[in-house]
Amino acid sequence: MKALHLGILAAACALGAFQCQRVLDSRSSRTPKEEILYLSDPEIIRRASLGHASLLADFYWLRTIQYYGSKDRSRPDQQYDLLDPLLKLAVSLDSQMILVYRFGAIFLSEPPPIGAGNVPAALALLDEGIRKNPEAWVLPYDKGFVYYWQNKDYRKAAEWFFQASRYAGAPNELALLAESAMNRQGDLETAQQLWQQRYEEATNEKVKLNAKKNLQNLRAHRDKWTLEWVVNYFVRREKHLPASWEELIQKGWLKEVPMNPWGGTYILDPQNGSVGLDEATAARLSPLPDDYRKNLWQRLDQR
Repeated sequence: MKALHLGILAAACALGAFQCQRVLDSRSSRTPKEEILYLSDPEIIRRASLGHASLLADFYWLRTIQYYGSKDRSRPDQQYDLLDPLLKLAVSLDSQMILVYRFGAIFLSEPPPIGAGNVPAALALLDEGIRKNPEAWVLPYDKGFVYYWQNKDYRKAAEWFFQASRYAGAPNELALLAESAMNRQGDLETAQQLWQQRYEEATNEKVKLNAKKNLQNLRAHRDKWTLEWVVNYFVRREKHLPASWEELIQKGWLKEVPMNPWGGTYILDPQNGSVGLDEATAARLSPLPDDYRKNLWQRLDQR
């Protein structure tokens, strides 16, 4: 009975705080740029809740939705000054509210007038959620999403998608999403590092085999493009195409006949300098965006 009375009292306090906020809002003669958040100290509110802070967190989450929904999105200069403080207040009262972190990050990161256009605040909110909810794979996934869509930072997006994919219960498709993000980035070295990490940490044999196939594919492309760069550089210096790998070895351009990840040798075409694989091995190769080759050649040119 005592617990029931305390619960009723807490609900009354929560409702009182919520109504007080509404009255203060209605009486304040403020412009959108002068909005003020009353009752903003979570510690004071937590004490007033008599141990039922999660109830107040629900109220402040509803207030956040009300605040966000009341904005005029036809105005290009629309401001969301209270959005971040309201979200911080809600999660400080109840750190397990996963939906607040998720939708809050969307509200914060969307560019004006749809959202606040505050990507750093969105990432900080998700970081707080990840710290407080270490088993929720959706939060690192959402962080990758923000990096992907708002920052166009595909490398960071891939890293967070991969991290999310390692959580218990995370869908296998997250690894493919990470690969897709890396394809947008065109960063061959980072892609290899991420797939290597995936391979070493995988406990499922199918996941491990998939990571191994991707590593072999990345290495084969890297070898092929590096060898073609060597051939091109040889032509610039020697003024003719090499007849074979042996010529490149004899003249100090290579140490040995290059081997592919499946145990065979790469094939050098003396007519045009292209590097390939035998027909059976080539069937294992999956295409990669040409940005990978361009970025690799750019780094090699800078050596």
